[in-house]
Amino acid sequence: MATTSYRTPPERTYLIMYDIRDPKRLRHVHKLCKKYGLPQQYSVFEARLTQRKFLTFIREISPWVHRTEDQLVCMPICEACRKNIQTLGQTWDFSHEASCIIV
Repeated sequence: MATTSYRTPPERTYLIMYDIRDPKRLRHVHKLCKKYGLPQQYSVFEARLTQRKFLTFIREISPWVHRTEDQLVCMPICEACRKNIQTLGQTWDFSHEASCIIV
């Protein structure tokens, strides 16, 4: 009998940043970013997502980002870059290292 090996899809780290002008859209965007990542600053999140989860995130958040008034930036960063993040003041929150972001 053959055994099937299941691999977890690889995750990629993204910095997600936004500038949303309308308060109603802002609340929805913030809520969705909290669903998929960890807040680092009010409008900056770090998310570890598979390609499928990233596409789901984009599909969910797109209706809330006005194309001419708002901006949403999803910047992939490699693990080496992530480990070299420098901060002044409060430290970068790496608390999700041992946990899963998407539940």
